[in-house]
Amino acid sequence: LMAAFAVPGLGAYGAAADLTQQAFGLVFSALFLAWFPRLVSAWEGDKAAYPRQLQPYLQATVALMPPVAAGFALVSADVAHVLLGAAYQADAPRVMPWLALAALLGGVRMYVSDVPLHLHKRLDLQCLIVGLCGACGLALNVWLLPRFGIVGAAWSAVAANALGAGLGIWQVQRLGGMPWPWRDLAISLLGVALMALVWWWVPGGTLLRLILRVVLGAAVFGAVALATDLAGGRS
Repeated sequence: LMAAFAVPGLGAYGAAADLTQQAFGLVFSALFLAWFPRLVSAWEGDKAAYPRQLQPYLQATVALMPPVAAGFALVSADVAHVLLGAAYQADAPRVMPWLALAALLGGVRMYVSDVPLHLHKRLDLQCLIVGLCGACGLALNVWLLPRFGIVGAAWSAVAANALGAGLGIWQVQRLGGMPWPWRDLAISLLGVALMALVWWWVPGGTLLRLILRVVLGAAVFGAVALATDLAGGRS
């Protein structure tokens, strides 16, 4: 579509999207693959044990996803400066925060709402949701790309993944719901806010400053997590 509409910045968008997706996939899929066999075993064995296995998985996921997404978005300009070539450093940071949000919403669908749909053997609903996301993203790209360039493509990704996350959560509620860990989500968002405040005082622009910001952000979020026993991490 970018080629068809003669939209510049395909290389920068591709580099930013690949970097974002690989980073998020590495973190989110590792947590998911560690827990999924336990969830399947509980589902196929003692159904009463399934909620007890699902609860800590949701707590860990909700605790991890916001800081990873927000942290990546907040240091995206530094990441682009350090990891991407000079030709991409101007355009990639414009879309990386949006792509981080899209990856977060996509992770909610793939690693949260898809789990009960899979266990309930509702592949039809999963395929329908994915198909609607694809159609939404395609239609929005046709509309937004000529008007806003690569930023429009990033907005399309956010909207399509938001649709998928919303539909997935809705279908899960229809199947009986999930034990949403609201307390852990609130603590995670508080930690993200404090992390962002610390980063606001530390300028970026070099590899050393990027490392310093990441270390400080992890320390601040870790302190909040330990003080509040986020997702049972301390206990």
